[in-house]
Amino acid sequence: MKRTLLAGLVGLLPIMAFAQQVGTLQNRTVGGVLEWFKTLLNTMVPILIALAVVWFLWNVFMFIVKEGEDKDKAKTGMIWGIVAIAVMVSVWGLVGILTNTFGTSTNVGNIPNLIP
Repeated sequence: MKRTLLAGLVGLLPIMAFAQQVGTLQNRTVGGVLEWFKTLLNTMVPILIALAVVWFLWNVFMFIVKEGEDKDKAKTGMIWGIVAIAVMVSVWGLVGILTNTFGTSTNVGNIPNLIP
């Protein structure tokens, strides 16, 4: 129980860091809340993509090392890892296309503005 709580708190460290950067929502307008949410998403998306890549690589390693039923589990894990990476990257790209189309932003997160 204590380890789970500690892991959860460690996982929230990036959010707590942004609490200091964004402030304590002193600007309680809709724009201020949306800006905070955008900052949170810009932080979480690369972390989630990195976790999906780690999941995929771990299952590749397990596929090479294991045999039998464990090999089938690793194969399924690799497939789901590829699906997760593809979905996250394509949604992130779609958001980039939409923001560039409607002129709401010059870039999305850490992705450079590749679309003129």
